[in-house]
Amino acid sequence: MHAYDMDSSRVTVIVSDDDVEVEKAAAAARSSITMPSPLQGGRKGDGDEKKVRVAVEGPIIVGAGPSGLAVAASLRVLSVPFVVVERSEGLAELWRTRTYDRLSLHLPKRFCHLPHLPFPRHFPTYPSKSYFLHYLHSYASRFRLAPHFRRAVTHARFDRALSLWRVTALERRGAADPSPSPSPSSSSNSTSEEYVEYVAPWVVVATGENAEAVVPETKGRELFTGRVVHSSEYRSGEEYSGGKVLVVGCGNSGMEICLDLCEHGAMPFMSVRSGVHLLPRDMFGTSTFGLVTKLLQWLPIKLVDRILLLAAKMVLGDTEKYGLKRPNLGPLETKHITGKTPVLDVGTLALIKAGKIQIVREVESLTSNGARFVDGSEKRFDAVIFATGYKSNVPLWLQDCDFFTEDGKPKSPFPNGWKGENGLYCVGFTGRGLHGAGQDAVKVAQDIAQKWTNLKKAQTLLRQWAHASEILELHVEVVLETIAKHICVKGKLVPHDGYWLTVVESKSIIRWSFESRGSHHRRSSPSSSGSSSPSSAALAGAGSKSCDCRSGLIVLLLRRHGRRREQEWR
Repeated sequence: MHAYDMDSSRVTVIVSDDDVEVEKAAAAARSSITMPSPLQGGRKGDGDEKKVRVAVEGPIIVGAGPSGLAVAASLRVLSVPFVVVERSEGLAELWRTRTYDRLSLHLPKRFCHLPHLPFPRHFPTYPSKSYFLHYLHSYASRFRLAPHFRRAVTHARFDRALSLWRVTALERRGAADPSPSPSPSSSSNSTSEEYVEYVAPWVVVATGENAEAVVPETKGRELFTGRVVHSSEYRSGEEYSGGKVLVVGCGNSGMEICLDLCEHGAMPFMSVRSGVHLLPRDMFGTSTFGLVTKLLQWLPIKLVDRILLLAAKMVLGDTEKYGLKRPNLGPLETKHITGKTPVLDVGTLALIKAGKIQIVREVESLTSNGARFVDGSEKRFDAVIFATGYKSNVPLWLQDCDFFTEDGKPKSPFPNGWKGENGLYCVGFTGRGLHGAGQDAVKVAQDIAQKWTNLKKAQTLLRQWAHASEILELHVEVVLETIAKHICVKGKLVPHDGYWLTVVESKSIIRWSFESRGSHHRRSSPSSSGSSSPSSAALAGAGSKSCDCRSGLIVLLLRRHGRRREQEWR
């Protein structure tokens, strides 16, 4: 690891993913830096502030949930360095802090384990929240994953001049978890903040589809005197015992919360706005998901839907007479077109049939002591729980990127939604749960590993050149052409302000001092294209900066010479 000055900013270069070493260097860098006040009203220009800048040889992984851990472990297996940044204080923030106590996986464990490490045999078929969190911590320990916690990413953008990603995170120390959208007013005397900018060739977005709670605007909410929470704040029905509770939403969370409320002596009412496909979690001695997976290997999706609906009616009966109307499309088609996941019954339907859970219409407004529904009826309630799901927060921090929609989901449909341009990747956005996230994580890691291997070849060349006594006498054009043969040129060799810019990573001890030694370099001979190839001296005259790169990034600038050369190097 080595720190040096670049563009008047302190830079910490990581040549190892040893987190102890990283933190020591970062701490040393902090001691000489005055950090800016928190950003307000968007991103400041790069020249407007100082920050700790960390250069990473491998990818930056944003998010330390199951998706981020899966990518990190897959990269570890392939010996590719990386850094994981996480806004909260620990692994899997959603599972750890924003789920109810009785939550269990709705799919069998064989479909939910992360790459390279199955669940232990003694785990139940459907692991509970506590089992799953234990598994994730064991997973992180097994693959030596140590995320940089309490660092909330505020913005990330691709720097076309450097052909690198710049990811800025706000680090908070001495208080509770960083908020998703940090602001100056959230700081206190016991909290210190500073910005950390990570610079890397690749970025993996692993924040998932469930980063932020969705709470609909409801008329009259300010009038209601009872308790109003989102399902992310709900823990147990014990605190609602004996009360009437309105649960808005009939997805998997809404159904299971109603079941939990009932088991703790509360009286739940579930508001259903639109159709819902309710399926048994198991049928014919196997899991419904496993059965669907097998059927889809041989049959078209519409036929599988018909089989599912017939089997569901045999097992569950007619759900529509209880107020659970099914959509016009089948469960798999609905999932494919709208993204709405079928609900797997874990015991809620039996309580609905018994009248212990009542189905009510869509909420029109809240009143001072209850709710008014679209059919004109009113009921009194002691509390309201919005089980209305989550959304992605990617649009809040990923800038100048058209890979994601305004809703924070990849525009490219499955199975190509894991890879963007300029070294951008994402995992956990295909709506296929842990199973799909694990598969995409392996694809991402393999793709990055291939590019990493190409960069290592370039490093080998540079190490060889470093030992040559007349390294700076080499024609710069020859250097660039040789590098271009050994690295992925796309995204690494681009025209910039009248020069060719190449960024090559190296651990070699190389001193490029074009300004101080340029006058001693002889000019190169004409190239095969007929234009004279610039020498190191020309580079010095062109304004190239001196940079002592004992480890880290080597930047070469070369004048453009003709359209033909430009097209060849694109």
